[in-house]
Amino acid sequence: MLILTSVVPLFTFGLFQLSSAEGFTQCYYPDGSIPTDYVWEPCTGANYSSCCVPSEGDVCQADGLCYYPAENLAYRGTCTDRTWNDPSCNANICVTGTQNLFCTF
Repeated sequence: MLILTSVVPLFTFGLFQLSSAEGFTQCYYPDGSIPTDYVWEPCTGANYSSCCVPSEGDVCQADGLCYYPAENLAYRGTCTDRTWNDPSCNANICVTGTQNLFCTF
């Protein structure tokens, strides 16, 4: 019986870890790389979504851009579609040819 009582908590912990991993959605830069600079989070629960950085104060806007109120800037964030082909990625907005994604309107 001792073996069973030690296996059940381990099994339960494993199921929790699996369900947590399934709930994670990865965001990508336009080149398909995975961001390592900030904790990007999807703006919606849709299959594909733009991503912003709420931990830095970003606000997801209805148009898919991120708004950074501390600097009054709107910018194109990352996207959950690794190919950036989905319209929610805003692939043609704030394109400057550089890595700077900020733009003004």
